[in-house]
Amino acid sequence: MPSTETMTRELCVAKGKCFEFQFVVSSKGNGVLSFPGGWIRIYDSHAEGDETPPGLLANELVDVNDDGFKDLRTALVTFNFDPKQNCFIPPTDPIVPVTFSRAPCDGQMNSL
Repeated sequence: MPSTETMTRELCVAKGKCFEFQFVVSSKGNGVLSFPGGWIRIYDSHAEGDETPPGLLANELVDVNDDGFKDLRTALVTFNFDPKQNCFIPPTDPIVPVTFSRAPCDGQMNSL
């Protein structure tokens, strides 16, 4: 059975609005980022023809829409933070194909 490495960190999107984010990388070289609202593939060290470039993708929390809340911007897509739903919302029609999963918004990290 393949092994995995997991790192969980609390990150804040605004003052007093902090959430756990979990980075998981398998021994097969694939990885995901789990966050309130879903998860997205962010790591592919084997470049097996997936839609992601090899290695760790650029990810950052930055307020892209000037609403006072940091949004999750990856190399391929931006998830805007919705303070009413307490989670990140993926775009309805991403420009590039990207592997992500939408989950119910409850402010909790989503398990894979």
